[in-house]
Amino acid sequence: MDRLSSQYRYPWLLIGDLNATLHSSEKVGGINTPNTKHALATQCIRNLGFIYVVWSGDPYTWSNHRQGDSHIRVRLDCALANTTWHDNFPSAQLNNLLTIGSDHAPVFLNTEGNVRSRDKPFRLFEYWLGHKDCKAIIRLLRMQCANSC
Repeated sequence: MDRLSSQYRYPWLLIGDLNATLHSSEKVGGINTPNTKHALATQCIRNLGFIYVVWSGDPYTWSNHRQGDSHIRVRLDCALANTTWHDNFPSAQLNNLLTIGSDHAPVFLNTEGNVRSRDKPFRLFEYWLGHKDCKAIIRLLRMQCANSC
């Protein structure tokens, strides 16, 4: 990969199960022992100039599904990319989804980021105005927007 990345200046994205952690903080539970996979993966990622794609959801994408002190959770599934890729997809976000029937959580890469759909415009329905909390909610949202917008 090092040789290929130096020959070709294309956008590179690595996504999926690395089967290794890049940082000690990416594992909770079990015994924290330095391993060769961790060192090799970290060195390879550094050499390629890859950085994490922004992500949301549970940071730990693998679990052994045990209880108590035997429970181990690890961030194995992720997306890493070079700066050329990040420049082409500046709003990209990796969504770590809920684990269902597997020890790995599925991941979903959205290259458009949090873009609002223009297919369905906002509509104010008159019955919302009659809701008992309507005025309080509007007041709260205006204050939040005034403080952060």
